Amino acid sequence: MGDASDEIGLAQLLASASFRRSREVAAQLAGDIAGLRKLLADVEGKVFGIGPLTDSPRGVHVDIAGAMVEAHLEELTEPGITDERRAALAADPRPRVVIAALHYLVTERDAVPDWLPTGHLDDLLILQWATDVARGDLPLV
Repeated sequence: MGDASDEIGLAQLLASASFRRSREVAAQLAGDIAGLRKLLADVEGKVFGIGPLTDSPRGVHVDIAGAMVEAHLEELTEPGITDERRAALAADPRPRVVIAALHYLVTERDAVPDWLPTGHLDDLLILQWATDVARGDLPLV
């Protein structure tokens, strides 16, 4: 995923109060269709001082994460879905970690505030980790 300094930084970010809060929010949003749609709209409108993250080399993870949440939404809104199936989908940890990463992305006051010149780097690192986890390339922590 990166060099050792990235790994140390990632461990600190994943343990940060900001990301813990995003994981709590993700647990609430995972089955909330309207909340997930709003989150995706917030992600779409998110701009940093460097411009939209999708314009940066690592920014592709924004698109991947968004597509993963859209697929999760499609499953939640399948015709005839049972409450048991919807609850199981909402409890699945892989979409929840992506939802948490997207929530972290749109949170202005995260571990590295977004208004700083490098305020997008923590967001991109968490997004990359989350998409790798969701694809099964990394274990959940």
